[in-house]
Amino acid sequence: MIEHLGCGEGVLIADDTAAIKKGVKSAGVARQYCGLTGQVENCQVMPMLTYAGPAGHAFINRRLYLPEAWAADPARRTQAHVPEQVAFATKPALVIAMLEERRRVLGEEHPDTLATQRNLAAVEEALASSVDNEKQ
Repeated sequence: MIEHLGCGEGVLIADDTAAIKKGVKSAGVARQYCGLTGQVENCQVMPMLTYAGPAGHAFINRRLYLPEAWAADPARRTQAHVPEQVAFATKPALVIAMLEERRRVLGEEHPDTLATQRNLAAVEEALASSVDNEKQ
């Protein structure tokens, strides 16, 4: 993918998507904000990382957001086959983890690593800014 789409003008895009659900047994399903409908829905939410550049766009990675109530409920986690090592993490923290994983996979010398580092710095700066604003 990088050979076909990668370039210095490309960007990594962090966003989330949702899957509306009727039941309560799918991993991570809860009443939460659903960007698909713009309101609170019973859904699963998945932060995603995509790449866009002049030659096209591509899916890079995604993580399932596991709400705190799910993370703290061992019986529910077992029933949905959520691995023990999966812990609660905020959506921005999941995006940061995906960016860091991408940087490790590509290596420090890869041309696309610079774009990844810019995105990581921007996410960390925005996250720090939102935390500062919540304290005020």
